[in-house]
Order: sequence, then C-alpha cells, then structure tokens
Amino acid sequence: RTGVTYVDPLTWGPVSLPGGSHIGLCPGAEPTECLAQSVVQECRWDDTDGDGIADASYVELIGIGCDGTLTPLGTYTEGLAEAYVPVSPVAPPEEEPPTATVVEA
Repeated sequence: RTGVTYVDPLTWGPVSLPGGSHIGLCPGAEPTECLAQSVVQECRWDDTDGDGIADASYVELIGIGCDGTLTPLGTYTEGLAEAYVPVSPVAPPEEEPPTATVVEA
C-alpha cells in the first residue's frame, strides 16, 4: 500500500488529514445529489384483464429524498425478482369479512 486517501463520501470533497494536510476531489469526480435518503416499499394492485378488479399484485419502491420529496424508483414483481410494468393500477381488492362461527357447548 502506498498511501491512504480520505474522501467525504457525501460530498466527495476534501477531508482534513492528521497533521493538517488536505486532499482535494478525486480526479474527474463531482459531488452527486442525494437522490434518496430512505426507500420504502408499497404493495400495489393491477387489473391485467380490464374488468376493473385487482388480479395481480406488485411492489413499488419509493425514494424519500434528503429534502423529503418522494420519487418513484420502479415497480417490481413480488420479491423484487424482476421489473414489472403495471397495466392498469387499481385499489386493493376488498377482503371478505371473517365468517362468524357459532359453537354450542
């Protein structure tokens, strides 16, 4: 190893080194915007056959920027196995209410 480089990972700017010396930007590197501070996953529903009823589910990833803005990052199949392009996003299907069961002792 010939040396150690200290670079601020958020700004790619110079970082003070022990002894007071500084290192500048990496050659050709420019600071990047904070595109997403956090990523949330939302379950969405799709109507693939045009009947208005949800018949497929997929996942949408949404980035929360450093300033709080929401940015869609993409839609994927369950488990994030591959990209998914929704045909006609719809509200989630209504769940059937639980069936009441009467038991006499």
